[in-house]
Amino acid sequence: MVIGKYKKYNCPMGRKKKYNINETVDYIEWNGKTGYRKKVKPQFDGKFLTNDELESIQIKDSSGVFQIHYKTNFAQWSEDILVLTDSILVLKNRQNLEYHYKRFKPITIQ
Repeated sequence: MVIGKYKKYNCPMGRKKKYNINETVDYIEWNGKTGYRKKVKPQFDGKFLTNDELESIQIKDSSGVFQIHYKTNFAQWSEDILVLTDSILVLKNRQNLEYHYKRFKPITIQ
């Protein structure tokens, strides 16, 4: 799943912050309960620029709440999965920030 990160997020006290343009998107892939997330940069030819940096992920059930657990060489953290469909992903972190992701659609130039 290639998704646009930080399309918007809900801040504490009802404030919302929108990010309308971002040159990179998150590529998330998992099979079963394990996978990874990495940044990719879409190109006009439909391909993506990428590097070898990635975050390992595990999907876990914590008392009926599914969470994504991330791990890098530098940090570990988790986020609750609030919504997951084929085109939408909503995550909530420990600071109660909600991140709303939308499936990436490539730009087509005619």
